[in-house]
Amino acid sequence: MALCGIRDAARLLSVSQRHCRRMIAEGRWPYYQIGRRMIRVDVEEIKSFVQRVARGRPIPDSEEKE
Repeated sequence: MALCGIRDAARLLSVSQRHCRRMIAEGRWPYYQIGRRMIRVDVEEIKSFVQRVARGRPIPDSEEKE
């Protein structure tokens, strides 16, 4: 698992930083909070999550709330 910041995740996923922050705030994307301010995401986890949603597979409640 390779963690990266929001700026790098946005660049790798071809979305805006604002979009990344919104998805995290809404609880749609898994993230890791380190300390009070530092947020890191695993881009591979998010890519997998996005692919499942795009295929129309339901996401279990436990994964949505991570």
